[in-house]
Amino acid sequence: MTTRTTLLYFALLATAFLAVLHLVAMELYFYWTVWWFDNLMHFLAGLAGGMTALWAFYNSGIFFKHSPRLWEIIIISLSCIFVVGVAWEYFEFVYGLTGVDASHYISDTLLDLTMDLLGSVVASIIGMKVISKM
Repeated sequence: MTTRTTLLYFALLATAFLAVLHLVAMELYFYWTVWWFDNLMHFLAGLAGGMTALWAFYNSGIFFKHSPRLWEIIIISLSCIFVVGVAWEYFEFVYGLTGVDASHYISDTLLDLTMDLLGSVVASIIGMKVISKM
């Protein structure tokens, strides 16, 4: 495994783990019976998405060819996940998939976005370590 593909493999592994966990959760009703499970899934989605974004922007050779600075890694990871997280929350709202009543919707959405961004911060830390070895 080269340094150029390490981040991609981490991202694919995190995405596969997320997919399997989601399938198990749907089958066993974890989203409705385990109060913290949705938070875990948003964190893992932020982690997988952040690593995928960092690989696409820096390791794939498609966008940037230079070695990124720390602030670039953080901004790319956070902004990509924020856009995807807001789009997901909008999708949930439009199609009535929020799973909470209107009085708790704002706090649930803010917690979901916070967990997405925390996952993205961890992805930035991993990405910084992997990309700096290139």
